[in-house]
Amino acid sequence: MLGSKVARPSISSVTFGWLNLWYVQTTVDGVTVRCFRGCPMAEVRRLPALRQGDWDWQVGAACRGGDTATFYHPENERGPSRVRREMQAKAVCSACPVIENCLRWALAAREPYGVWGGLSVEEREALLTRQPA
Repeated sequence: MLGSKVARPSISSVTFGWLNLWYVQTTVDGVTVRCFRGCPMAEVRRLPALRQGDWDWQVGAACRGGDTATFYHPENERGPSRVRREMQAKAVCSACPVIENCLRWALAAREPYGVWGGLSVEEREALLTRQPA
């Protein structure tokens, strides 16, 4: 990055429904870069454009106010503990009145983390990459 123009980093937060995330933001050669928990944020240019009411469905979500650790795995979680945690998350989702909206959003945004709409990251990716018959 020799010769790059880098703006002084700032600390900010953003709220997604009930989830509040803190991040560090800076600009490198005119491109804004955000880091959540020390990792670069997923590519946001592919996200669907937001419209009034896009997040209204979250108000009725069964997971609202619950422990986010149920839906997002800790670093290096594998095997039976991950399966158990995902089953707990999916049990919450199975009784959720907005499960379809949640899954629709996760697929449109290609959400790279957590259980959304009753499906894990791998299950959502399989749906998106499955070739039509």
